[in-house]
Amino acid sequence: MKKINIAKEQLRYASVLKIVGSSGLIILIIGFIIYSTGILPTIMPISKTTLYWGLKASEFVENTNMPVGLKVITLFGYGDMFGFLGIIILAATSLICFIIILPTFIHKKDIAFVIIITIQILVLLIVISGIIGGE
Repeated sequence: MKKINIAKEQLRYASVLKIVGSSGLIILIIGFIIYSTGILPTIMPISKTTLYWGLKASEFVENTNMPVGLKVITLFGYGDMFGFLGIIILAATSLICFIIILPTFIHKKDIAFVIIITIQILVLLIVISGIIGGE
């Protein structure tokens, strides 16, 4: 059987992806349990959620005064907002993986990949910040 050589950075990316992805999913499940059991107070009661299901996102925000963008981070103490932490972690998985593997390419002096990964990190940070298409 032929031995397959897997690059160090691929293994590192995969292991970070597994840890971060699993963590995000676990937090998402815990968030659902917290919300559905009422362990933490909520901004919007479960009984009212069906009233807003058919709305566009902009209409939902307008009708519920729900925060948008990074303002959600300040509300993780509420049961209906805690689950968003899992979503944020899952959405940031690529960014976290890129940040973790960047030093490997810097150490290898692989300038092309350093530039590509740095640009990807910058683009993701700009998108997350809301500078482009944000509030």
